[in-house]
Amino acid sequence: HLSLDQVDPLESEISRPRAAVYGVTAAPMAFFDGGHAQAQGGDEAAAPAVFGEYRTTATALAGAAKDWKLTGAIRRTGDQARGEIVVDGPAAVGHVRLVVLLCEKLVMAPGANGLVLHRNVVRAAVSPPEGLRLTADAGQRRLPIEVRGADVSARLAEQLANTEKEKSIAFVMKPTYVDMNMCAVVAFVQDMGTRQVYAARVFEIPSQGATRP
Repeated sequence: HLSLDQVDPLESEISRPRAAVYGVTAAPMAFFDGGHAQAQGGDEAAAPAVFGEYRTTATALAGAAKDWKLTGAIRRTGDQARGEIVVDGPAAVGHVRLVVLLCEKLVMAPGANGLVLHRNVVRAAVSPPEGLRLTADAGQRRLPIEVRGADVSARLAEQLANTEKEKSIAFVMKPTYVDMNMCAVVAFVQDMGTRQVYAARVFEIPSQGATRP
């Protein structure tokens, strides 16, 4: 979600840094495997055709050989998720980084796209926006991660307040509350130079006190 032609209340702290990686200046825009950009949109009637093309592109890329693997586990205590992501792969050269994001599976708010219900919304960066640098040695790299829902909500509220002041507007709904029961951690290894994605995985956030890979 990006505030481009219209201000989008679902824009997060990571929206613009990630858009800059791809040089995005218009939305909607989809990228597959770090490239293969497809710019399509429309109303609900256009959805089957749009996602049909997305499926075709994704399927064509699915067989590409990958030398990287992501494993790990996430624990939950209250609104805090903690864990470790294990990156297994060759020697990291160039601009290879691990990017970790917090996504909420369903958010209700009137967005710039005209929809009210939004699925898999990126709410925050768990890693730095530019990603975590991987060691140059081949093999496993273990990287701890931690995110607290209340902290994310506070940052979203501050951002919305600043946007309202800057644009002299008032949002009807302010989607700042983050429900950790509806969240997952998304991680991917990407070469920031070529934008190629070497591995990606969704880590579900378990119920309180449990651990889930």
